[in-house]
Amino acid sequence: MNKYRITHINNDPNLGGVNNGLKFFNSPPISDHFDSKVVHIKNNHFIASEMNSDIIILHHALNWKSMPFIYSLKKRNPHAFLVWNDHHYIGDWEKYHVKNQSRFRMMVKICCALVDHIICVSDAQARWYISFAPQFKHKISVINPCTSKNELLQLPPPDFAIGKPLIIGALGRFCFAKGFDTMIKAFNMLPSHCSHQLLIGGFGPDEQQYRKYAGNNPKIIFDGRVDDVASFMARCDVMLIPSRYETFGSVATESMMAARPIITSYGGGLPDQVGNGGVSIDCTDPQIMADMLANISSLPLHNMAMAGREQVRHSYRERVGQWLNFCSEVTGLNVDADKNNQNGLMHIMAA
Repeated sequence: MNKYRITHINNDPNLGGVNNGLKFFNSPPISDHFDSKVVHIKNNHFIASEMNSDIIILHHALNWKSMPFIYSLKKRNPHAFLVWNDHHYIGDWEKYHVKNQSRFRMMVKICCALVDHIICVSDAQARWYISFAPQFKHKISVINPCTSKNELLQLPPPDFAIGKPLIIGALGRFCFAKGFDTMIKAFNMLPSHCSHQLLIGGFGPDEQQYRKYAGNNPKIIFDGRVDDVASFMARCDVMLIPSRYETFGSVATESMMAARPIITSYGGGLPDQVGNGGVSIDCTDPQIMADMLANISSLPLHNMAMAGREQVRHSYRERVGQWLNFCSEVTGLNVDADKNNQNGLMHIMAA
């Protein structure tokens, strides 16, 4: 059987969120109908080649320097359906990184005009796009990132016995975006009688700064690089996600899969995920965060753990179904995702 061809283009060859999130394209049911390949390009790659593909999906952050590449990509692949799967830009990111908003948004609009479709990774990101580029609303849809860590669903829920000190987990890259600096400051503000511990997993450029903020606080533990997310979360009772910005924030989904209640910031796509699986608070203020942590045991943590797990139990199947339906619609392939046990229609932003 001749299969349709999908090419994913990314400028980061390292294994990570985006690249790991593409693996399901090479597994059934998508691989039953589509052949997928990943092409890594350099940041200074200006001229595209012929891709011999039916669908081309751009996964890297587009910018002004990307324009020649996108234009040549369209010219050399006139029959391919060109998609921008934006994992990067959102209003909170813009607030911290963009000096000239008008110029930046003009660039985003031009990119939207050049591609045939934009896949946003969260409702929050789609709302941001539509807020300044409503003329492209018909091109925008939402498919959340996909996590295949189904072993998290097998973890037993934590013991939330009354009076039991909690281990608050935080997992991510040590950088400005993740907001761990404010989290550590908040933990240092907890009253001495509060016995909760903070277990931080990850690494990155700000590690020395974080350790300096933590000082000699024995309740703040740095656990280093985490390769086994399930083992890390098994040691945690609650997961804290204080990011300044996240287009989606897969650690929230993974935490709920592990039946760990989540406390998130209002950053980007995080609040939309919470539902009954946790709470969102202002994580830019260490005092607000400290007050929440000091009183966290008063929350219905067990109910949150169970509700969160149920919210995301079928997320992998649903995401695969959404991508299968999208690619089938683009190519005209008659595939019913529900018949493939995928249970997911593409979520298109409602008018």
